[in-house]
Amino acid sequence: MRFFFSTVGLHNPALAIGLPEHMALPISNEVDGGLDLDYSALLLGNEFIIDETAYEAILSGRRKFLKPMAHSLLRLRECGILTVRDMGATIMAASDRIQAKVDILLEHPKIWLEDVRGQWKQVESEFHRFHRMYGTPALRQGNTGHFGIENWLGEIGQLDNQDLRVRTQGLLNSTRKRLSAPEREQLRGILRFIITQVVCTDLLRHELDAPVLNWDDAQPYYDRLYAARWGNAQDDAAVVKQAKILFDVVIPELKPNQIDQVIKFIHDNKAVESMRKELFQIVSENGEVSNEWFTRYFNELFKSNLARQRRSRGFSWLGSAVSSVLPGAAIAQEIAIEAGLEIGAGMFGSAKARYRWYYAMQRIVENA
Repeated sequence: MRFFFSTVGLHNPALAIGLPEHMALPISNEVDGGLDLDYSALLLGNEFIIDETAYEAILSGRRKFLKPMAHSLLRLRECGILTVRDMGATIMAASDRIQAKVDILLEHPKIWLEDVRGQWKQVESEFHRFHRMYGTPALRQGNTGHFGIENWLGEIGQLDNQDLRVRTQGLLNSTRKRLSAPEREQLRGILRFIITQVVCTDLLRHELDAPVLNWDDAQPYYDRLYAARWGNAQDDAAVVKQAKILFDVVIPELKPNQIDQVIKFIHDNKAVESMRKELFQIVSENGEVSNEWFTRYFNELFKSNLARQRRSRGFSWLGSAVSSVLPGAAIAQEIAIEAGLEIGAGMFGSAKARYRWYYAMQRIVENA
């Protein structure tokens, strides 16, 4: 299964000013030395696509904090996992249709009000933190402000109008649901870049026949767009979300800067497939990944193998550090002690297909 990174802000037909520095990046995590890709998203697929403009900007070397991410992207491409595409050409060819769809979606802008307010509450502090850590001083307003507002002010030639900026920002900070006619127009202006971005991403999803790997804060817009649509667009997004949680629960010690270990997992197609099936099962049952879920899951895994291998008594564990890293390992030790067995690779040597992703992750942890 393939995914594409949402990195096409520079191609947005509604873009009126320079894009914030954080808005041209794929989903990422902080590491020593800067930012790297969010590996949890990578564990779901075996092929990924990124926009050519974004790829070249990251690899240009102009921003030192992107060096870890540049390294990961290069390794993925060298291994044939990452494809670089000119997504701008696809968007440009459909520019008139994109704008027509946006006009329809913004006919009643108030339906998006809670979405845009909720998103801003979620990202405001993150934008300020990004700028403190990595931002160019001269781009402070663009990096830390609400870009929907900044872009709209640029579109109407009012970037220097601080009074209008403050009043418009007040619209997002407020909890009022009743809006005056001028406020509805302001809201429509704020939303134009955002909804255009949503439509562009949905176009690419259709053209590339691939789900998008996007920032969580943008999901409410897509949920509203897909609410009346048949298909699995919402399930794809839910699976990506659960993968991120699973990544933290199962292998929290596998941090970024270990791209080669992640590539090994991706190359194990059966591992990727079994993990994706497990997550789809959770989503279809309206479940959530948690420590409690994993405890139950690991109990099933371990006992299914134990029942078939009770006669074997000489085992060697996959790695000396695994028992301190994988939460299920401690549970396995308790069960094994009760059964009079020692735990090791032999216990998991004949893995059922359902659990293949977990064994593959054990090997990642061992070699990380």
